[in-house]
Amino acid sequence: MWIVALVLTLATVDGPAVSLQTLDGAKVAGKLVDLSRDGVTLETASGRKKLPLGELLELTPNNTPPKSVTADTLQNPANVCLELIDGSKLIGSEFTVKGSIARLKMIDTATTSTAHPQSTIDIPTRQITAVRLQPQNEETSLEWKRIRGESSGDDTSGDLLVTRKGSTLDYHRGVVADVSEKTVSFNLDGDVLPVRRAKVFALIYQHTSSQSLPSSLCRLESVDGSYWAVQSIALRDGMLSFETPCGLAASLPPASVERLDFSRGKAVYLDDLTPQSANWTPYFGGLKESQTRRSLFGPRVDHGHGVESIRLAGKEFSRGISLHSRSEVVYRLDDDFRRFRAIAGIDDRARPRGHVRLIVRGDERVLLDTTISGNDEPRPLDLDLGGADRLTIIVDFGDGLDVGDQLGLGNARVVK
Repeated sequence: MWIVALVLTLATVDGPAVSLQTLDGAKVAGKLVDLSRDGVTLETASGRKKLPLGELLELTPNNTPPKSVTADTLQNPANVCLELIDGSKLIGSEFTVKGSIARLKMIDTATTSTAHPQSTIDIPTRQITAVRLQPQNEETSLEWKRIRGESSGDDTSGDLLVTRKGSTLDYHRGVVADVSEKTVSFNLDGDVLPVRRAKVFALIYQHTSSQSLPSSLCRLESVDGSYWAVQSIALRDGMLSFETPCGLAASLPPASVERLDFSRGKAVYLDDLTPQSANWTPYFGGLKESQTRRSLFGPRVDHGHGVESIRLAGKEFSRGISLHSRSEVVYRLDDDFRRFRAIAGIDDRARPRGHVRLIVRGDERVLLDTTISGNDEPRPLDLDLGGADRLTIIVDFGDGLDVGDQLGLGNARVVK
């Protein structure tokens, strides 16, 4: 088993203040005393409480700073996005490969004069599915999605080297070898070519056989934008120590953790569901609804329009959906879900513009009908589905044509 110690700060915190949300909607706050597969123990104002993990939806450290880190404030910008076979996604500033071992330098989010030491993590390339080496824009995001779709499930034809020229991406099949700060060694039909790193947008690793992995206990989301699949976790010396299904071991201080998501099997995020229908109607009906326009303004999962994440009041959401007016999305609910929950607001990148009418229906019953503008703060939604078989979300035109009508639904999910 490959074990890596990852520590992002030297400081430890005894009994961090946290908040829990349970499956039945209750919220509990207190000092974290213990965390393991057996459950979580808090010291609350009314005494010590222990809850089994099966009753939890999420755990959030109260001392987590807002997710306001940007490329301008980072000492080492987040240029690298690495995806693992267990579903983890790690954000870093540098990426190299020597032999069969990749090394990722995590980003430095320190904003004070006392910067923590840089941390690196070593990962066998057999555990990597893809690594993106350059930031995305609207055009490359669409191209990257297309290439990922074309290569999905193709495990016999070699690795993919994805190159970039302007906003156009292309790919070549071969074998990815060593990666340095300046070049990527790529074996193409027996010839090893040193490809300039500046031309390489991403690498996709193909694996000839699937690996059997332990199931995940929860998902840990950190403030740098990374998220980790977690198969075991414990509180040790004020640090959250965990191991991923891949076998990577890490330790983070609670202040570096955005939240622990225990919803697997208890809640389903809308970005994991395939809509029964998803339609977008332009404000000016005479405009041609080309595939490009639908791609630009149609519903997006896991990220906002033209960006990599939904951002509401300075907080970034790695999960959720983004809807431009006028959009209507219908989901078929094949299980007994009781609630629909999300954080709703106009994306920060559009504010203070934007004014929409948000309508949520369970079957034919209206659960919510309200307006949201760019001057409003994001609001939590917690709606009773009442055993509905279908969930319909409509983002309709409000005031101001459709200018800035970019509604984000962060952590949008249905709960049993």
